[in-house]
Parts: sequence; structure tokens; C-alpha cells
Amino acid sequence: MPPIGTDAGPPRMTKRSSGSPPSHAPCRAGLTFALCSRPPETPMRHALALALVLTAGLTGTAHAGEVVGLGGKCLDVKGKKSDDGTATQLWQCNGGPNQKWQMTRAGELKGFADKCLDVEGGKTDEGTPVILYTCNGGANQKWRFEKGALVGIGGNCLDVKGNKSKDGQPLVLYRCTGGANQKWKLRG
Repeated sequence: MPPIGTDAGPPRMTKRSSGSPPSHAPCRAGLTFALCSRPPETPMRHALALALVLTAGLTGTAHAGEVVGLGGKCLDVKGKKSDDGTATQLWQCNGGPNQKWQMTRAGELKGFADKCLDVEGGKTDEGTPVILYTCNGGANQKWRFEKGALVGIGGNCLDVKGNKSKDGQPLVLYRCTGGANQKWKLRG
């Protein structure tokens, strides 16, 4: 699946001459959605709602907002510091600039001070800290939403260390398990 923000164009609705319900063409990417087509038995209003959500995620500009995870808390840059190497953590969502993220067309999650979510040292070891760092296009700064998880380098996931939802809990790279501590959504 291409990175979030890839412009595949909005789903196209077409009306059939037979008078049967409209259908629409599939699209390639979207926030946490990858499916644009609706099964025939799905009510049309649900298909239209899904098309609207997907269209919002497929515009030429990248989607920005809070990245919300375990316990409804946000991906946060610790101490609102913009230095390279600053730790990321789970923290109560407060709308601060250190909790705003934008998925770029290149697959980077760009945040505070226009820096990127980065796996420290480009490592793929479980438990490697996820930090803020100057964007450089490296593989350790590429992310994609897949089945509600943020998947990064080596196919590993952004993980709330220890599966604890307390404020200040560190964020690390870890083998994807499908656990609640690896589920994220972009809310904007």
C-alpha cells in the first residue's frame, strides 16, 4: 500500500443506466482505510460517508492532526523540546504543537518544529526508542498505517512500551503484535 497522503484521486461515483444503485471505483490509500468499494448489500449512505472520509484523506495535501493511541492518549514530543534525539511519549491529548503530526507524501510523520518521527539510529531491534529528528528521508523515518498500526522500519510497529497508558510512557519500535499499545489513528 502506498504511503498515506498519496494522491490516488477521490473515489469516483457512477450511476448505472439500468437504474441500479451507483457504484464507485476503488482507490489505493487513505488514513486507516484501504477499501473504497462497497459490497452491494451495504446501504448507500454508508458508502457515501466512506467516500467522503477517504476523499478527505486523499487530497494533494497531507493530513495533519493528533496521533491517538492507547487510552485515548497522544503521540507527544517530550517536554516540547525540538532538539534532535528528543524522546517521544504517550501523553494526555492537549492540542499542543508537540502533539500535531502530518503524514507526508513521502511517508514521513512530520511533527513539532518540522522534524520527523524517527527510529533512533535506524535500528530494527525491539525496544529501540522512537525520537524526534531532523527529516532526512531515511528508512527509519518512513511510516505507514496498516490495520490500525503505524508500521516503520523492518516492518516493526510504533509501540507504547510496557502496554501502559500512563502519561510519560516511552514510545519504542517493537515487533507488530496487534496489541492495543500498537493501535493508532490520526485525528484532525
